Amino acid sequence: MTDFSTSVRRTAPVDTRWRTSKHGEANATPGMILVSNLVEGTHYNVGGRKDYVVPSGLALTWDSDSKTYKPFDGTNLDGFVNNDEGVALRNAAGETSKQVAVAVLVHGIVDPRFLPITDQRTSVTAATAGAGVFSFIKA
Repeated sequence: MTDFSTSVRRTAPVDTRWRTSKHGEANATPGMILVSNLVEGTHYNVGGRKDYVVPSGLALTWDSDSKTYKPFDGTNLDGFVNNDEGVALRNAAGETSKQVAVAVLVHGIVDPRFLPITDQRTSVTAATAGAGVFSFIKA
């Protein structure tokens, strides 16, 4: 069963510099992320934080087997987490969800220097340059 409970809290200042313009921002595609595909310290709780939030700008790959998104695999770039404040993995009761809803930026202008996951900055640029999957990566 999917957990659709919500809670609102400001966890940190919003940083969406990776999204260099509003182009495509309002046309995000809804999707789901399986929490089991995320690694603590790499995809959430980044930089030693303990807020259980996937940051805005996480590069994503579509997993056709599970019909969900997962962190970018280095080859197939299918979008970016487009939620301004990121995506909370825990509900109001402090329980970690099994999957979470996410807005996915599939078309827009992205500056990889500001992506929240350092390891994705180079690989996103390389994947885009080679395959042209996400056509507006700023060099």
